[in-house]
Amino acid sequence: MEEWRAVIVDSVVMSLINGHEIKASSFFTDEETGGVFLDKEGLKIFIAKTEKRFNTSMKYLNYLDYPVSFRKGIDMQVLQLCKAIEEKDPQLYQPIFIR
Repeated sequence: MEEWRAVIVDSVVMSLINGHEIKASSFFTDEETGGVFLDKEGLKIFIAKTEKRFNTSMKYLNYLDYPVSFRKGIDMQVLQLCKAIEEKDPQLYQPIFIR
């Protein structure tokens, strides 16, 4: 998951902040735990933007010569990782390539 964090989650968060779609007022502090959370409306905005990102096409997989959605790319990487583990061959896993 870590190799996908920057291109999916971090980019969504930065886009929400830079586009002023999420504001400080979209957060609240839970007095009991001290945790800071998105309110219901902020969470809706975050989920919608994240879903849009998952459905965006990309070409970060070197072993493909065509674009796939981030969702499909993650699925393909999971299958590749499973095969590398099952066959005990780390060379079977090719990490994403961010240009």
